[in-house]
Amino acid sequence: MNTYLARFSKMVEDLQNHPKVQVTHFHLFPPATDKQILFVEEKLGYSLDENIKSFYQQTNGLQLLWIYKTNEQFDESKHISHTQTLDFNRQYFNYYPEDGAVMIRPIEQVFLSDWKEQIYFDFMSNDNQETFMGNIYGELEFSQKIKPFDSFNKYYDMAFFLDGSSNPPVILGDDHQACYTDSKVTDFASYLEFILANKGAIYRRKGFYSEYAGHKKNPIETPHSFFTKDKILDIDAYLLKDIFPLSAQAGSSTTSLNTSLMQQMAESSKPITKTQLKSIIEKHYQFLASGGAGGKWQTVHVSGLVLGIYTGVKGKEGEQAAFDRKHIPARLEFIDFSLPFANFCGCFAKRVDFSESDLNHSLFTDAMLDECIFADANLAGVDFSRASLRNVSFMNANLQGADLENCDLTGADFRGANLEGSRFPGAILKDVKI
Repeated sequence: MNTYLARFSKMVEDLQNHPKVQVTHFHLFPPATDKQILFVEEKLGYSLDENIKSFYQQTNGLQLLWIYKTNEQFDESKHISHTQTLDFNRQYFNYYPEDGAVMIRPIEQVFLSDWKEQIYFDFMSNDNQETFMGNIYGELEFSQKIKPFDSFNKYYDMAFFLDGSSNPPVILGDDHQACYTDSKVTDFASYLEFILANKGAIYRRKGFYSEYAGHKKNPIETPHSFFTKDKILDIDAYLLKDIFPLSAQAGSSTTSLNTSLMQQMAESSKPITKTQLKSIIEKHYQFLASGGAGGKWQTVHVSGLVLGIYTGVKGKEGEQAAFDRKHIPARLEFIDFSLPFANFCGCFAKRVDFSESDLNHSLFTDAMLDECIFADANLAGVDFSRASLRNVSFMNANLQGADLENCDLTGADFRGANLEGSRFPGAILKDVKI
């Protein structure tokens, strides 16, 4: 953590040199003195974690704002680079069009400020209770323990929850500081690494940290090693956020899953034959005709593997098509087949032609589908989460409501595709065709 300021400055330099980005503001504060840090610790009544102190010993706060030059609100005459100090509260009281912002407050402001009339109010009392990380607090007590430190947006911020520990939990504030419980819990050092990897992009925080009652789950740690190449924000791909819904947001954590193992297991299995495929399709038709259509998929994780569970309905005859962790060789063509509600979870199906097939509401999570052809296919409601879809053709495909979270879509062709209601958080969109 003692090199954070140097790494942050290098990240800003990269933004400044990017032809599609305008850094409008970058300001570093002088380091906090030992006296300032000690004063804060004495007021709190306990010492702060070394990672927190290390950051403030390098800079007592920092401010960064940047905007894409393609942003419809970008104005070359107004968005001029400067280094003057800004009011940290500016982000709360006005909407600004920046695409990236980091507004980390000085240590005294963070830990010693009174947030009355912004986070807690006179009408609150401890008669009402709030549960957080397994502990019960009075509503007023809970709100008074929230200390925002990164005031990066009108709608969101990041805050410490002062629970008396030296390394207090870090949480996302949502809905104009009205809600701090629908957030995953992390720590300060992890959050700083997140900022570096995501270059301060505003809506990446919402996508990564927001989770209903996320505090009920174990805190997440995201050290420098967590941010592998696929998890680092690609500035050019982030520009695609207006075309690919939610692509500006980080995807859900995949650290507990082993997608590559699933694909390896499928590839090493005995390939499906034409005779087997014919039988599977015939039974699936019977399954659908006897009431099997219209169900919903749920996934469960067991020892790093993902299993698909079909719920809601049950076919009285036949058998639902199950290609999960199966090897579908490229020589098998699925052209113009009707296989809605089929299970392709974790399958290996590289270079398979699915053109004009009806695969609506099928499950393709964690599948290897590189160079497949889905041209003119009906993929409405399909879950492709974490699938490898490099150089896939989705030309003129119907992807309404499809889920492509954390998919590798490098080189994919979306020309003419219907993306209404689809979602792409955490997706890799390098060199896509649109």
